Amino acid sequence: MKNVVAGFALALTFGIAPLFAQTGKESAKESGELAKGVEVAIKDLEDYSAKNDQFLLNNISLKETADEENKSIGHVRVSSNVRNRTDKNLKYRLMIVGFDASKKPLWTYNSHNQELGAKDQATLEDTLALPVGTAKATTTLWARIVHFP
Repeated sequence: MKNVVAGFALALTFGIAPLFAQTGKESAKESGELAKGVEVAIKDLEDYSAKNDQFLLNNISLKETADEENKSIGHVRVSSNVRNRTDKNLKYRLMIVGFDASKKPLWTYNSHNQELGAKDQATLEDTLALPVGTAKATTTLWARIVHFP
């Protein structure tokens, strides 16, 4: 658990400002909270997207499968789609933190540095080895895209 908390602390202190407006079923709205990332309830993921002038983030999903050999470990697949909305190549990193109902961080995902061509998109997918039931215990996600000039 110390590693999860340390990873969360790193995610929050990473040095470049995130850029997001969030949307649910209505159109995107700019928000003063964007400097800290965006938060979404797991129950709202299907219709969720977040965007700014540079990026669109959507199709975030979590899926947990049991480990065949170690029944206490679950493999949580974290998947999302990121689209470059500009006419320039962009470098970025996606950060996601999963919280339980009491807002305790359960896990973190931090993509490697990525690059998207102008108007291009990418699906980011990774599998985390976590205690069984972690995906089910996750009630809220916090997401941030860090753009590298």
